[in-house]
Amino acid sequence: MYTKKETAMRIWGAENHSEAFEKFCDNKDYLENEDKKWEKSVSMKFPYYSSDPLPSPLPTVEEIEAARFTELELSKDLPCASHVFKIRDYAVKICSYPGPLQEAENMVFLEKNCPGLKIPKVYAAYKNQGGDFNLYLKRYPKEYPDRSTLSPTYLLVTSYADGPSCYTPVWQSLSQTARNNILRKLGEQMRLLRSVPPPNPQYYGRIHSQGFPKDDYVFLGGIQDLTTAWNGPFYSHKDFAGQIMEAGLAWACVQHGEFNGELQLLLETYEDVMSRASGQNAILYHGDLQLHNIIAIENKDDKDDPDICIIDWATMGWMPAYMETVRTLCRGKASVSMTLDHNTYLYELHKGDGQAHLETAFYLTNFLAAANISM
Repeated sequence: MYTKKETAMRIWGAENHSEAFEKFCDNKDYLENEDKKWEKSVSMKFPYYSSDPLPSPLPTVEEIEAARFTELELSKDLPCASHVFKIRDYAVKICSYPGPLQEAENMVFLEKNCPGLKIPKVYAAYKNQGGDFNLYLKRYPKEYPDRSTLSPTYLLVTSYADGPSCYTPVWQSLSQTARNNILRKLGEQMRLLRSVPPPNPQYYGRIHSQGFPKDDYVFLGGIQDLTTAWNGPFYSHKDFAGQIMEAGLAWACVQHGEFNGELQLLLETYEDVMSRASGQNAILYHGDLQLHNIIAIENKDDKDDPDICIIDWATMGWMPAYMETVRTLCRGKASVSMTLDHNTYLYELHKGDGQAHLETAFYLTNFLAAANISM
């Protein structure tokens, strides 16, 4: 039987949930600082500029600054931590952390290894110092008297996908036929992504032997082994599943009360069930496949059959095949707009193979819910 006191001491070095929560908060602060080192986790050299012909000159800092708080700011109504702008033929993504560098590296990898995938073309990715993309110089002149006082930002410049994000209001405005067609095409695209082989059958990690970020609660590590912001990569299913169990215990320790009966039952059976899990084979997975990361492109011949473009590839990596079902089920429950549609997506994804690994996925979904881990 797992006791909360012993587990909290082992993972967090804490006597109770309050102390564990304090350590967790320290952990999060550390991870936020460590995110600044993302640029060290990429193998591609930056700044990156595509050698392919440009549709027009790359956007300038002045053009991007002028687009802030205008209709050219595509992300203003979307649930994302970055700013995205339409500048002529381009989409420009700006972050305060180096995620765009990781995303650019992933997308260039996909251009070479999965050419049929419908994603934007990467034209540039780089770090910028002095760009005032939040207009701080005008809004907060005392704190930011000149451009040298601004924090660096990271930019990704891609081709512009001419259509709206399928965020909730757009998704709900579509006919059911259009939704079904989008999900069918999404399933086709994700099957194509899955065809990219991993370095070995039980490799779970990102494209250049990189781990998963620990700020994803599924891979949360205890404070005592927090020497990096990454977990993995993993080279056996036992290690991968063990990390998820450890993350569940770590997160459960910061909650009020003792471990409840459901969590105790799942903990007692976890190692046995997961050792026999179906879907241990590694598949390349988007990592953040949500509605707002799907662009619906108008089909002038049939409004109910839009084309799609898939964006936001920063967290792509190889995971056990069952994890895609787990994340889809969890996010389907969390999203009103996807509640009726996530099963349709899973059907389209596994059409013809019957390999949704539902038994494993339902078990792991219950474990994550019992540990109060959000995906």
